[in-house]
Amino acid sequence: MYHTYLSCGLLVQSEMELPELFQVDDRRMPDIHIKLGVVEPDSLTNPSVIKPFTRLNPNEYFFEFPKLLRMLVRNGNKIKVELLSDDIPFARQFIYENALPMAMM
Repeated sequence: MYHTYLSCGLLVQSEMELPELFQVDDRRMPDIHIKLGVVEPDSLTNPSVIKPFTRLNPNEYFFEFPKLLRMLVRNGNKIKVELLSDDIPFARQFIYENALPMAMM
Protein backbone atom coordinates (compact mmCIF):
# COMPACT_ATOMS: atom_id res chain seq x y z
CA MET A 1 0.00 0.00 0.00
CA TYR A 2 1.25 3.45 -0.88
CA HIS A 3 0.80 6.62 1.14
CA THR A 4 0.78 10.03 -0.53
CA TYR A 5 2.13 13.15 1.14
CA LEU A 6 2.86 16.76 0.34
CA SER A 7 6.36 18.00 1.25
CA CYS A 8 7.68 21.43 0.21
CA GLY A 9 5.04 21.56 -2.53
CA LEU A 10 6.06 18.18 -3.97
CA LEU A 11 3.95 15.04 -4.06
CA VAL A 12 5.68 12.16 -2.27
CA GLN A 13 4.42 8.59 -2.65
CA SER A 14 5.83 6.16 -0.10
CA GLU A 15 5.58 2.49 0.77
CA MET A 16 6.31 3.38 4.38
CA GLU A 17 4.19 5.62 6.55
CA LEU A 18 5.66 9.09 7.10
CA PRO A 19 3.29 10.55 9.74
CA GLU A 20 5.31 13.75 10.15
CA LEU A 21 4.41 14.76 6.58
CA PHE A 22 1.04 16.12 5.44
CA GLN A 23 -0.98 13.23 3.99
CA VAL A 24 -3.11 13.99 0.91
CA ASP A 25 -5.52 12.10 -1.32
CA ASP A 26 -3.98 12.91 -4.69
CA ARG A 27 -3.82 10.49 -7.61
CA ARG A 28 -1.40 12.50 -9.77
CA MET A 29 2.02 11.15 -10.65
CA PRO A 30 4.27 11.72 -7.60
CA ASP A 31 7.33 13.94 -7.81
CA ILE A 32 9.21 11.62 -5.43
CA HIS A 33 8.67 7.90 -4.95
CA ILE A 34 9.93 6.05 -1.84
CA LYS A 35 10.22 2.26 -1.95
CA LEU A 36 11.43 -0.26 0.59
CA GLY A 37 13.97 -2.87 -0.47
CA VAL A 38 17.55 -4.05 -0.31
CA VAL A 39 20.16 -1.33 -0.87
CA GLU A 40 23.65 -2.68 -1.48
CA PRO A 41 26.57 -0.38 -0.56
CA ASP A 42 28.03 -0.87 -4.05
CA SER A 43 24.75 -0.11 -5.87
CA LEU A 44 25.94 3.41 -6.74
CA THR A 45 27.68 3.62 -10.11
CA ASN A 46 30.98 5.49 -10.47
CA PRO A 47 30.93 7.52 -7.24
CA SER A 48 32.75 10.83 -7.48
CA VAL A 49 32.70 11.32 -3.70
CA ILE A 50 33.37 8.47 -1.27
CA LYS A 51 33.16 9.01 2.49
CA PRO A 52 32.72 6.47 5.30
CA PHE A 53 28.90 6.41 5.18
CA THR A 54 28.15 8.36 2.01
CA ARG A 55 28.83 7.98 -1.69
CA LEU A 56 27.55 10.16 -4.48
CA ASN A 57 27.76 11.03 -8.14
CA PRO A 58 25.81 13.65 -10.13
CA ASN A 59 22.64 11.47 -10.27
CA GLU A 60 22.84 9.22 -7.23
CA TYR A 61 23.30 9.52 -3.47
CA PHE A 62 23.97 6.58 -1.13
CA PHE A 63 23.78 6.99 2.63
CA GLU A 64 24.22 4.39 5.36
CA PHE A 65 23.69 4.69 9.08
CA PRO A 66 25.09 1.39 10.37
CA LYS A 67 22.55 -0.94 11.97
CA LEU A 68 19.70 1.51 11.18
CA LEU A 69 19.24 2.01 7.44
CA ARG A 70 20.67 2.34 3.96
CA MET A 71 19.23 4.73 1.38
CA LEU A 72 19.77 5.30 -2.30
CA VAL A 73 18.44 8.40 -4.07
CA ARG A 74 18.41 8.27 -7.88
CA ASN A 75 17.64 10.93 -10.47
CA GLY A 76 16.05 13.26 -7.93
CA ASN A 77 12.79 11.32 -7.78
CA LYS A 78 13.44 7.76 -6.60
CA ILE A 79 14.38 6.85 -3.05
CA LYS A 80 15.00 3.26 -1.99
CA VAL A 81 15.24 2.54 1.74
CA GLU A 82 16.49 -0.59 3.46
CA LEU A 83 15.58 -0.69 7.13
CA LEU A 84 18.19 -2.49 9.24
CA SER A 85 16.49 -1.85 12.59
CA ASP A 86 13.05 -1.81 14.20
CA ASP A 87 13.60 1.81 15.26
CA ILE A 88 11.37 3.22 12.52
CA PRO A 89 10.92 6.73 14.04
CA PHE A 90 14.72 7.18 14.15
CA ALA A 91 15.02 5.85 10.58
CA ARG A 92 12.36 8.30 9.35
CA GLN A 93 14.47 11.16 10.73
CA PHE A 94 17.22 10.25 8.23
CA ILE A 95 14.72 10.07 5.39
CA TYR A 96 13.54 13.59 6.24
CA GLU A 97 17.04 14.99 6.82
CA ASN A 98 18.99 13.23 4.06
CA ALA A 99 16.97 11.45 1.38
CA LEU A 100 14.19 13.97 0.75
CA PRO A 101 16.53 17.01 0.59
CA MET A 102 18.86 15.16 -1.82
CA ALA A 103 15.90 14.22 -4.03
CA MET A 104 14.76 17.86 -4.08
CA MET A 105 18.14 19.16 -5.27
